[in-house]
Amino acid sequence: MSDIEYKIHCGTPMVATIMFSGAEYYCVICGETQGIFGPAETVPETQELIDGAERNDKLFKQAAGDLIPMGAMFPNCEQCRKEQHGNHASQEDLKKSDEAHKLLANGILREPQNATN
Repeated sequence: MSDIEYKIHCGTPMVATIMFSGAEYYCVICGETQGIFGPAETVPETQELIDGAERNDKLFKQAAGDLIPMGAMFPNCEQCRKEQHGNHASQEDLKKSDEAHKLLANGILREPQNATN
């Protein structure tokens, strides 16, 4: 194994994504996003780090499955040849996208806060 550059936040590898404008990395624990030129740690590659990155990527893809990114134009959508998908998506798809965005904004793995905290 070699040294490889990972973006680490909240003690876990961040997920590389193009879902958020101007933020190419996402933290599954707190929901923070960071840009590609933000700080990154160079850490020794370990099996634990590789496994964590794969787990985080899988969790993100599952949670973001219904998200319609701002400005998205999907190649399999005929209407997207003329306008952004969000402009003609169904109300149901927009609702699912909004729910996915809310989930991601709070962090996928964040523990729910107790009402008395």
